[in-house]
Amino acid sequence: MHGVIVEALELLHATIPSTIEIRHSLLTEASVLADPTQLHQIVINLCTNAEYAMRKTGGVLVIMLDDFEVKEENVRSVSGLQVGPHVRLTVQDNGTGMSPEVLERMFDPFFTTKAKGKGTGLGLSICHGIIEQHGGAITAHSSKGKGSVFTVFLPVADQNEPDLSEGLVSSQGSV
Repeated sequence: MHGVIVEALELLHATIPSTIEIRHSLLTEASVLADPTQLHQIVINLCTNAEYAMRKTGGVLVIMLDDFEVKEENVRSVSGLQVGPHVRLTVQDNGTGMSPEVLERMFDPFFTTKAKGKGTGLGLSICHGIIEQHGGAITAHSSKGKGSVFTVFLPVADQNEPDLSEGLVSSQGSV
């Protein structure tokens, strides 16, 4: 996850207007069992949406990555979350924010607040699906005029899983 975010940050620095400051704090290099292309899609989509919310006025985009131990009380408050070690990705902006009505529908396919021809309404829906497919969860908090915070939780890959290449034999011996 760390490497995916570093790569995405390089792309974002090149494409986001200079009126938006990008800050990041990447405090973990824990692995998640997921397709890097899909992880990249999540990061870019969340950051692009944040950029859109700050396009007119500028602002600060904050990207954080850290370890997070999900406890029973977290599971009760966040749908789809499982107890155990997770990587937590937070994307925060101080843009236009969203109304409660928009927050309620933002993960619906084809729902968009953008003008016709400016967005498909698929970005957050696809991100939500990818995150759930990988056993994770996403939350969003926002206030109109104050910005938004998206938090993605993905389970840490089990480091104790056996190496599947051990014991395999090729025509040239053990691999």
